[in-house]
Amino acid sequence: MSPQFFRALRCLFLFAGIVGVLVNGPGRLGAKDGPLYILDTDLASDCDDAAAVAIANVLMRQGEVRVLAMMVSTGGPYGAPALSAINTWYGHPDIPVGTLKDPSFWSGGGLDKPAGSKNYESYTPALVKRFPTALKSGADAPDATDLYRRILAAQPDASVVINTIGPLINLARLMESTADAHSPLDGWALIQKKVKRLVVTGGKNPAGSSSNFSKSGAGIYTRTVLNGWPTPIVFVGNEVGGPVLTGWKRNAEANKGNPAREAYRLFHGGDVLKERASWDQAGILYAIRGEGALFELVEGGYQQVAEDGSTTWTAGEAPGRRHTYVRKRVGDAVLKDLFEGLMTQGRK
Repeated sequence: MSPQFFRALRCLFLFAGIVGVLVNGPGRLGAKDGPLYILDTDLASDCDDAAAVAIANVLMRQGEVRVLAMMVSTGGPYGAPALSAINTWYGHPDIPVGTLKDPSFWSGGGLDKPAGSKNYESYTPALVKRFPTALKSGADAPDATDLYRRILAAQPDASVVINTIGPLINLARLMESTADAHSPLDGWALIQKKVKRLVVTGGKNPAGSSSNFSKSGAGIYTRTVLNGWPTPIVFVGNEVGGPVLTGWKRNAEANKGNPAREAYRLFHGGDVLKERASWDQAGILYAIRGEGALFELVEGGYQQVAEDGSTTWTAGEAPGRRHTYVRKRVGDAVLKDLFEGLMTQGRK
C-alpha cells in the first residue's frame, strides 16, 4: 500500500484517540488506580489557577486522580481559604490545604486595585467572604513544608506526583527541611524516596522564562529546585497553554455560584466571559493524564538556569538532573475544547 495510505490511517487513529480523551478521559480510571497527586498553586495573582483547581476537582470526582493535598505558594492570608472554597464547592472540603508561612513573599494588593501579576488579592478575599470554606484565614492552614513532609512520609515509595503551577518556594523549603516527627529523613532524601516525578508548570521552552520562575524573588527558588531536585522533572512551559484562551461561556447555569468562575469575573473587572491563557490547565492535565494523544516529551537535555530563574534547554546530560519538557501534538483548538469542557462541568 502507498505511504499516503499509511499516513492517512495514522491520522485517523490519532484523531480517534483525541476524541476518546476528550469524551472519556484515559479509560475512566478508578480512584484506586489514579496517580497520587499533590498540587502546589499560587492561587492569588492570576485566575487560571482557579480553573486549574476546578479541573483537578473534576478529575478527582471522575476517579482519575487521588489528590493527597494542595499547597499555596504565596504569602498572603487569603490563598489557602480561597483554595478551600473552590474544593468545597466541588464537594471536596476535606482535601488538606497547606500554605507558605512567609508574608514577605508574593503578598499584598486588594480588590480595589487593578488585577495584575503583583496584585495577590485581586479576587481571593472576595472568594473567602462569599463562599463556604473550611479555612477562614491562611493562619488556620498548616505550614506547607510540614504538610508536605507528613503526606509524603505516609505514601509508598516512588509513588507521588507533585505538580507546581506557581513559584517553587515551597519545594525549595521542602528540599532544605530536616528530620522531624513525620520522618527521620531530611527533605532531599524524603523526596528521593517518595516522589515519582515533579511536573513544573512555568518557564518557556526551549529558552525563556515566566513569572513562576523569575518574578519578585522567585529566581533563587527556581535555581535551588531545578539544580538539585532528586527525581525526574517534566516541564510544561508557557508555550503549551499560553496560546490557548479559555473562559466560562459554556454551561453558565451549571456554574452559577462557582468560585472558580467568580475568580475570572473579579480578575477581569466584572467581565465573566473574558478569556485568559491556559498555562496552568495545561500543567494540571499533563500531570494527571500524561502524554496521551495530546502531548509528547522532548528528551536528551536539561534546563540550564540563569541567575534570574530563566532557563535554556541544553543538549546533553548533567549529573543528577533528569529533565524532559512537554510539546503539543495537537492544535490549540483541541486543547481549548478539552480545557473548557472540564473546567465548566460544574458539580454534577
